[in-house]
Amino acid sequence: MTSLDIRKKFIDYYTALGHAEVENASLIPANDTTTLFMGSGMQPLVPYLMGQKHPLGTRLVNVQRCLRAEDLDEIGDGRHHSFFEMLGCWSLGDYFKVEQIPWTFSFFVDELGIDPAKLYVTVFAGEDGLPRDMESAEIWRQVFAKRGIQALATEDVYKVGEGNYRIFYYPKKKNWWERNNGKAPVGDPAGPDTEIFYFTGEEHDPRFGEKCHVNCDCQRFVEIGNDVFMQYKKTGDSSYVELEQKNVDCGWGFERIVRVVQNKKDNFATDLFLPIINQIQAYSTIRYGEMSKTDWVYRLCADHLRAAVFLTGDGVLPSNKLQGYVLRRILRRVIFQSKKLHVTDNFLASVAGVVVDAYSPSYPHLLTAKPRVLTALVDEETKFTNTLDKGLKEMAKLAQKTNGKFGQPELLVLYETYGVPMELAKEICTEKGWNVV
Repeated sequence: MTSLDIRKKFIDYYTALGHAEVENASLIPANDTTTLFMGSGMQPLVPYLMGQKHPLGTRLVNVQRCLRAEDLDEIGDGRHHSFFEMLGCWSLGDYFKVEQIPWTFSFFVDELGIDPAKLYVTVFAGEDGLPRDMESAEIWRQVFAKRGIQALATEDVYKVGEGNYRIFYYPKKKNWWERNNGKAPVGDPAGPDTEIFYFTGEEHDPRFGEKCHVNCDCQRFVEIGNDVFMQYKKTGDSSYVELEQKNVDCGWGFERIVRVVQNKKDNFATDLFLPIINQIQAYSTIRYGEMSKTDWVYRLCADHLRAAVFLTGDGVLPSNKLQGYVLRRILRRVIFQSKKLHVTDNFLASVAGVVVDAYSPSYPHLLTAKPRVLTALVDEETKFTNTLDKGLKEMAKLAQKTNGKFGQPELLVLYETYGVPMELAKEICTEKGWNVV
């Protein structure tokens, strides 16, 4: 099943359940100066989740393009992304848990063909006077039972794999939603969530703890879905009252779902990324998959160039401010890191063309924007390539003068004179064993 098939199945599934498809909004938020980028599928719908009436009704669905620049250092590990897509559906005071949980399960199992025996779920354990979400746990138990699977619930998350335990209670840190990482303002909606995980069959990585659990970062279990039940209104630091209009906010990571359905070892082995990686390989003497020490560079370049295409497609150009600075930073990371793949020729435009071709069936605006996208990337690549070698030589000289210590003055010189972003200069220092003070 291709990623295009999965995307279409999701929209078709929820429109058949009475949902209206809402626009896939630009990465640049409209009328919101509090954030640089669209960071989640629910972000454009906040006014309606707060009670405003949506013109399309109370049941909504879409696939939303998103970008988060906070985790750039994590990219290359196989599961983190700067740009990503969210499958989302919403109930604005319409249906609630008893409908959404069975629908979620049915989509994964009946529409996508995922083995229900490999699915595990988490629910809210209760905390700060908030009750345990026993309703969701019971609905999940019934859903599994209809497929002949006994699913017991427990608060001991390390019992995964023992007996019939399949539903796990987690504390507020893991299974509670409110905006701003739990620091939402008074009056905001909040509520418990239930997350759906897929068992990959891989062994636990002890670097992430002695024992594994379904929400372990070792990725033995992959989160493929998160249904948030907004049933409370925040009235204080840890106080809440029941909402009159209870909402459902379903947000599922598209890349992870594609990985699971296509049975791949990581997100970058799917049809979302392989065409991009293959095009990068055309400029490299090192094959992807042959050398583990450089595979992460391929993944970083593929991720960042996909993000760059969508940013420029939405009107962002490389600059030293706001969204333009983030775009410039990720492009210059690609240019610098690609040297580890022995890339010597300019390649950004060629790879960007592949991204446009791969994603234009779902994002037709990319075809219209293609000339602007390619021109912006060529200009930035030419400009930075001409100064990068000079910047690296200057860094080596500065390291000798300062005994390998780089402070704000040195970083400022590299940025203002050679165009090396401070974040990139810090990365280079780390790789060279120089200290940033």
